[in-house]
Amino acid sequence: MGVLVVGVAVLVAVGFMRPNDALESGEKAPAFSAAGSDGKTHTLASLTAKGPAFLYFIKDGCPVNADAVVYMNRLAEAYKGKATFVGVINTDKSGYERWNKTYKSPIPVLFDPDLKVIRSYKASASPWVIEVGKDGTIGQVWKGYSSKSLGEIGTKLASAAGVKPVQVDLKGAPGSMAFG
Repeated sequence: MGVLVVGVAVLVAVGFMRPNDALESGEKAPAFSAAGSDGKTHTLASLTAKGPAFLYFIKDGCPVNADAVVYMNRLAEAYKGKATFVGVINTDKSGYERWNKTYKSPIPVLFDPDLKVIRSYKASASPWVIEVGKDGTIGQVWKGYSSKSLGEIGTKLASAAGVKPVQVDLKGAPGSMAFG
């Protein structure tokens, strides 16, 4: 019991919440401004200017995200330049560059070393994907990843892009939601 209490206290102290504390569909998305791996500063308004934006929350060092990133990269490649799909990582530019040597993200990734964006979106685990509509409201939240959720994200990306869904290889993705 003492170990559990200490573990929960540590999670709360570093800013993680329970998955049930997540933002919900229909809520107003928190505004933000963050530097990106593409050298630009992005705001929520700039990301949703042309349509929905999909924010993919990445925890550097998370073993579950290390597995999920393969599928997220496939989705990103399938809709690159057609839909707004960006990462948000819990590190600075140098931490991102180290991470990206391994994972080679095809999308811009926003740096959030102080966890302001991550905490404001209540992204308590990784991977976490949040759809934000052009009107600035939360559309859908995927708390983790699975073959089903990846398919849903792909369908939403296709809709945002105004194209038919692309068949993305999801072989090996878990059958139930996984997050870390």
